Amino acid sequence: MAFASQLFATLTALLAVTRSATAADLKPWQVTRLSTHSPSGRPGNPPFCYLRLNITDPNEFNLGKTHYGDAIIDPSSTQCNLQWDCLQDTIWGQVTPCSPTQAGLWTFEVLVPAGNSSRPSATADFDLRFTLINKMIMNDDVTITQKYVGQQHFAVGKNMNGACGGSSVCNWGLIENTTVDVTQKLVE
Repeated sequence: MAFASQLFATLTALLAVTRSATAADLKPWQVTRLSTHSPSGRPGNPPFCYLRLNITDPNEFNLGKTHYGDAIIDPSSTQCNLQWDCLQDTIWGQVTPCSPTQAGLWTFEVLVPAGNSSRPSATADFDLRFTLINKMIMNDDVTITQKYVGQQHFAVGKNMNGACGGSSVCNWGLIENTTVDVTQKLVE
């Protein structure tokens, strides 16, 4: 009987996840802040580049009922930071965790642009792939996991601007007063 009860709870929870995750009204994630820095490369200066961003998931998911009420994953926001030695490190494809959130784990990867970029740069012309894993413990110790993935291109002149100084120090960020949508899909 315990097995049947656990199986029923699992199937009910999975059905709720499937319904909520495939809803046509899934709102895209939003990158609300993004900035990059590349140093001059001159002797006596630090060689570190950085990428900093905030991303928000505006969606709320009701995964079903538990003994304690509805299992709801609220909208979440996180901050993601990456610093690397521009002269030594290759960061393409490196999975980097973002700040923790209540029910989810965000990670991001800097990727070589998928399009026809003539000069890929991890600070000025790149793709970002985001992954969000939501988890919730349901009844009878059943854990529901949702994994979403979304990718977007970022480039100076497209959705970023800024400046490079005479010493070749460059600072780029999102165009002022803009957010960038990232369309995500449920993959697990």
